[in-house]
Amino acid sequence: MREMVPLGNICTMSGRNADYTHTTDFVDENEGIIVLTPENIKNNSICYDNVVYLSQDAYRKSNTGTVHEGDILLCKYARKSSPYRSVLVKNLPADVTVIVNSSIIIIRDIMCNPEYLQAIISSYHFQNDLSAISVGNLNAIKMTTVAKLKIPLPSAEKEKDIGSKMIMLGNKHNELMDLLQRELAIREKIYNQLVDELLWGET
Repeated sequence: MREMVPLGNICTMSGRNADYTHTTDFVDENEGIIVLTPENIKNNSICYDNVVYLSQDAYRKSNTGTVHEGDILLCKYARKSSPYRSVLVKNLPADVTVIVNSSIIIIRDIMCNPEYLQAIISSYHFQNDLSAISVGNLNAIKMTTVAKLKIPLPSAEKEKDIGSKMIMLGNKHNELMDLLQRELAIREKIYNQLVDELLWGET
């Protein structure tokens, strides 16, 4: 049986307590610090479309919430029946500082394989645990409560084996989704042809 440990025992968590609100704190694109919101986390990746840029002066006054390569970002809020978005940070833009707003938890100093931990956080089981500790209409989760949630921590060898199997499962899943999309496109075409024949007669 795998050892179960509180999440806070194998990482540190941080974030911002408040957001920048003054219009003077923000600057034009590519002239400041990138600020990520939950809307920038999609499909386990970071989307840099529609980001806002914070001025260097505003950042220097309170330089918390800075994102580093290898961090995991976890959103504090989720719509009903939707997952809490998360992402393992990879390939940050060069020569640009990236920070999060107050709706995102930064998980770092990870004492296991980061990809394994990201898979755990994204899993159906852990997402249910997050929903169970959420409060209010926004299904908010608190950093201190998340840190107490227990996760399975296998040996390093087993962790590596799990990682390999997860990659294999992911590849098979993607292949199946591609097949389904192609099948759907074919069926859609057949349906449209049948509708045309019904409405317009055979051509």
